[in-house]
Amino acid sequence: MFLRRSIIIVFIVWGASANAQEQRSLQQRADAHFQRAEYAPAAALYEVIVRKEPSAAIMEKLATSYRAVNKYEAAAGWYEKLLQQPGAATINKKYYGDMLKSMGQYEAAKVQYASDPAAKTLIAGCDSALIWLQNPVPLQWQDLTALNTPNSDWGTVKYGDKIVFVSDRGMNKRTYKRNKHPFLKLYTAAPNGAYVSSFSYAMDHFPYHSGPVCFSKNQDTAWLTVTHPWKVNFEKAERPAVYGNRRLELLTYVRKGATWTLLAPFPYNNVAAFSLGHAAISNDGNTLYYTSDQPGGIGQTDIWYSTRMGDGSWSAPINCGPQINTTEAEEFPVIASDGTLYFSSKGHAGMGGFDVFAAKGLGKEWGTLVNMRFPVNSSADDFSFMIDEQSRGYLSSNRKGGMGDDDIYAFKMEVSSTPWQQPVKKVQILAVTVIPPTDAITLIKQPSKERQWTGTNYLVLDSGSKYTVEAYKGNQKALPVEVPASDDDTIHVTLYLNDEELAIYYDYNKSFIRTDAAAILDKLVIMLNENPTTTVLLTAHTDARGSDDYNMALSRQRAEKAKEYLLQKGIPAGRITTNFQGKRVLSEHCAPCEEAQHQRNRRTNIQIIKK
Repeated sequence: MFLRRSIIIVFIVWGASANAQEQRSLQQRADAHFQRAEYAPAAALYEVIVRKEPSAAIMEKLATSYRAVNKYEAAAGWYEKLLQQPGAATINKKYYGDMLKSMGQYEAAKVQYASDPAAKTLIAGCDSALIWLQNPVPLQWQDLTALNTPNSDWGTVKYGDKIVFVSDRGMNKRTYKRNKHPFLKLYTAAPNGAYVSSFSYAMDHFPYHSGPVCFSKNQDTAWLTVTHPWKVNFEKAERPAVYGNRRLELLTYVRKGATWTLLAPFPYNNVAAFSLGHAAISNDGNTLYYTSDQPGGIGQTDIWYSTRMGDGSWSAPINCGPQINTTEAEEFPVIASDGTLYFSSKGHAGMGGFDVFAAKGLGKEWGTLVNMRFPVNSSADDFSFMIDEQSRGYLSSNRKGGMGDDDIYAFKMEVSSTPWQQPVKKVQILAVTVIPPTDAITLIKQPSKERQWTGTNYLVLDSGSKYTVEAYKGNQKALPVEVPASDDDTIHVTLYLNDEELAIYYDYNKSFIRTDAAAILDKLVIMLNENPTTTVLLTAHTDARGSDDYNMALSRQRAEKAKEYLLQKGIPAGRITTNFQGKRVLSEHCAPCEEAQHQRNRRTNIQIIKK
């Protein structure tokens, strides 16, 4: 009998160890993908892991993975859950705001940006977007259903009477592990997107990505962007690759008859240290623009240029300067027939991720920067904008309504409709915190008493109007609060329900702060920060099971854990008083008790004391 029990115990221990080993192995695999910027397989594994281990660290990696492959809704969902976890890094509020902005939820994005002094440009982009959506630029879209696929199609340039573009529609079994798609290659088609075929074997024989490409005015020279991941040991590289587990380099090709031949790599490629690609050539052929994250830049990626020397060689790279480049990413330069530089930026005030901008100038001397506005720009990524002498052009975007990850859109723009920058009207947001939380919030415009109900905790205010705000939860109603006058982009107001008393709850026999409790304590932190003379009393309780001594010790632990959470959030100890009652003061008197009744007894009551 003893032997059989020992064998059972051994099997149980071995099984638990095997499960733990399997879990570790799964996370090791996920982390390896993540470190190599292979975000699609990383996300799939983290989705499995997070169900067993819903930690902040796993949620952050999962949200980052979805953000890296432009899965905005999935990323936003995980950032929202992550920010409810104790210790979540502040930068994740910015990333959550970015995802909301890319989904077109501008008011919600502003709430996330509000606490970041460096986010003024992002907030201005949200303000601008709300105005531009009401005043679209006149644009006629052309049908390109014959060209786009469920995969990624982008980067259109003119080539004779055809177009050339980049696509990962290929059938190659080898895939790009970042998104599990085939590698990018060059294709050509008629201007309406019909008759698609491969462009050039000489430019497409590389085992990794090929494209985009740009052509000289007479189309006898081409500058092709390619990637060679095996040239770089990323584990030993001093600087991480902005483009994931790869670095871009630029190659020069010349055309002889119908055949393209590699002439030479661009002399300033340095894939061991940085990326250089996405080229555009000036109409006179003497200035070559390109994107790079090389040292000496302003942001994550900048637009640089080189000038052609007297002997035909190219000058060392020169940064286009702060009129074009920001601390974020600038990419995808295109030179139009009139010399205008079009490029995409995440750093200038825009509607979404990448917005298309225009500037007139040369080298590092540029005039007023222009956002191309809606519908050229959207809440998503908009890039590779080109327009010809007849105001016809192409745009690449991953906006909603397309066929794939990125799609190519053809358009005709009215000559007089180029959207030069206009003053931005501020859109003011009211952020309402309700304790305990509720979404039933009513905004009342004065003096008309016009009522606006919302299911969210942020509301858009009309400039110059006066408001009061109320909150409801069941039969409870918070006292109305007058919205204070302010010039800030976001005005914060806190309302209180339930006679200013609320509670957080605990698992059986535990004292740790659960996710639902952390969300309430975070709201409490906001209220305490807004009201510096207010203090709080934390009174902890247990359910009716167990001895008096044990429950007094457990309730002490619960009160201290709640206090510790507030201290970690910056609330001074002098503003927090604790008390513990064990099982002496029950919320539910029952014998026997159901589990739901036990749960209501396992609590810490929070009493807000105003002075």
